[in-house]
Amino acid sequence: AKTFWKLIKLRKNTWIQNFMSQYPVIIQFINNGKLDWKDRPELADLIHDLECNMDWQAHLPKELSPLVKALANEDYTKASRLLHKHPDIYTDAALAPLLYQLALNQECEMVHELLDIKNVISLNELINGNTCMHAAAMTGNLDLTLTLLRHQPNLLVTNDDGKLAADVARNNVESVIRLFTYIAKCASDLEKSNKPRLFNKSRHNSCSHLLAAARAIGQAILDGKKHNHSAIEEYLGVIKKNQELNDIYHSLTKRNILTKKGEPTHSLIDYISSYF
Repeated sequence: AKTFWKLIKLRKNTWIQNFMSQYPVIIQFINNGKLDWKDRPELADLIHDLECNMDWQAHLPKELSPLVKALANEDYTKASRLLHKHPDIYTDAALAPLLYQLALNQECEMVHELLDIKNVISLNELINGNTCMHAAAMTGNLDLTLTLLRHQPNLLVTNDDGKLAADVARNNVESVIRLFTYIAKCASDLEKSNKPRLFNKSRHNSCSHLLAAARAIGQAILDGKKHNHSAIEEYLGVIKKNQELNDIYHSLTKRNILTKKGEPTHSLIDYISSYF
């Protein structure tokens, strides 16, 4: 009972109500070892949440409990006060693992508010072998992914297996993460090419145009507005000439994250709503 309480005490009321309504079914499974969760697919999301929560809420450091509780209760004024009143407790070293666990548990609103209150938290630190972006990529949560991308993580950081976030991303966020990884690589190449060298002018211009095209696409996604495509139209020729960027662009339009010229526009909110 104490373990269950630790698992649910920091969740929102709607989640707790859902958990309690399914509690008799959970007890049934505990008492009958022959049953399998796949026999009740409607419980899949609940069980996934429980498995994630086992990793952090049951073993949450006591010092972090007041902050997480304030975030869970949407008491952001109190959360901000705690962060500023106790900088010795809520250090970057303590908040980075917390942010990672919130991302892994797809607590989008809590991630957004925590970064909004204290936006200097490192997104590039390896926690359990992965960064926060790796966690978002593995969950496939678009809203979470975009929230982290707005705070400019380093997408060229590899995990303990030597993989980028784009390498472990689920299909519905892969094209978005691939785009911003492409931007990061292109920016890095351009920075290197800025060193004085003979006969590299054409390559420099090409890299600049590709970076500008990729950034135009990325900005349209992050804006979250209805896409009229005007910001991207001037770069369509550049996009089509680069196979990698062209593939990313078509993947984004195929998933309605972007719209092609002349097609009805869809807001990012519409896409997120349809996904959930």
